[in-house]
Amino acid sequence: MKKQRIFGIIVRLVLFVLVLAVGTLVALRLDETAGLALSDLPEANIEAVAALPNQPIIYAHLTGGPQTHGFYRSEDGGQSWRLVGRGLDTPINSLAADPHTAGRLYAGTAGGPLGSTNNIWRSVDGGQSWHNFNLSLPSGPDRLVPAVTTVLPDPTQPGVLYVGTDGQGVYRFFEKPLGFELVGGLDLYNSHVKQLTLAADGQLYAVTNGGLFVTTGESWRKIESLPEAPVIVAAAPSDPQVLYVGTTSTGLYRSTDGGQQWERISAGLGLLPGAALRVTELAVDPQNADRLVVSTAYGLGSRIITGGIYESDDSGSHWSRLGDSLSPIEHLSLSGPTVRAVTATGLVRYGAGEESATPARFSGFESLTSPSGVQILVLLITVGLAVLVVISHLGWVAEHRQTPDYIKAEVTK
Repeated sequence: MKKQRIFGIIVRLVLFVLVLAVGTLVALRLDETAGLALSDLPEANIEAVAALPNQPIIYAHLTGGPQTHGFYRSEDGGQSWRLVGRGLDTPINSLAADPHTAGRLYAGTAGGPLGSTNNIWRSVDGGQSWHNFNLSLPSGPDRLVPAVTTVLPDPTQPGVLYVGTDGQGVYRFFEKPLGFELVGGLDLYNSHVKQLTLAADGQLYAVTNGGLFVTTGESWRKIESLPEAPVIVAAAPSDPQVLYVGTTSTGLYRSTDGGQQWERISAGLGLLPGAALRVTELAVDPQNADRLVVSTAYGLGSRIITGGIYESDDSGSHWSRLGDSLSPIEHLSLSGPTVRAVTATGLVRYGAGEESATPARFSGFESLTSPSGVQILVLLITVGLAVLVVISHLGWVAEHRQTPDYIKAEVTK
């Protein structure tokens, strides 16, 4: 009997440990995306990304590849990732993080029929859930609401969002009270707004298929002095008169007088004879107006060939090459000395202390310090099963500690 009791104790202890181990592994498996850097997802389809300068949090919406479709968050500059929600069921054209409220995000999506289209979305929990505003933009003569092509939170006014559209110009969107107003009148009607930038003096710049425009609110003025078609524009944070514009075939230009005159600053960006030099992305350090980074590509006939990532510490007068871009860059951001470049298939970090593609680290048990709802449920079930194992063992011990009937009978005699 003693051997059986010892054996029973050992079996139940093994079962107890096994239940805890399996349950913990399941909880970690549910957080399997933690630690998978986008640079290690060559088959992933990254539809949209958002990050605030000099902050480690990055948000990304994945729509395909080996990882689960959904919304992902990195809290360490892209070294590890965690699935936080299923995301939106509709394609995201533009994604932006609110500089005033942590975890608040905005997304612009496709257009559609009036009455059934809501294409401005908000998340207040870091992408775990999304809600539309139940207020559509005005429709055109065809009764179709235009697609939202770009969203830009106002860095000085909480709850104010600039919205660029495909065909109906730019709107200023207000959360409280809920509403919107057309910015600059009808000058950009029928234009495709590609990008918006708000300078420190309040002037709003818009890159469109018709060129570069600027407004203070009343009307849009085209900047005719720009020598070439724009791809992207950025304003120096400390001096709104300093502008940088990446173009389709002659590289990068700088203006120090608000766009009246332009200086080409493409020397050092890898000019190739017979190839058009396109600046695809551009970012200015918000803490250092002299520091900027650009990504390039080359146009050879109808073909676009990827170029490199370049950094300047003197407003573009001199450039240093940080590395190659293996696929077209869709977003650049700065976080201290690190440059984060996002493509359709991954995120790569460049700069001091970074390799051209830094391997990811798995967060492992760290993910259980802030578990998701499903992880909490699995852990509770695990603990419950483990407790049942212990209780069943105690019941077995109590049962077998009772005096057997045949012994009681002998004592009675």
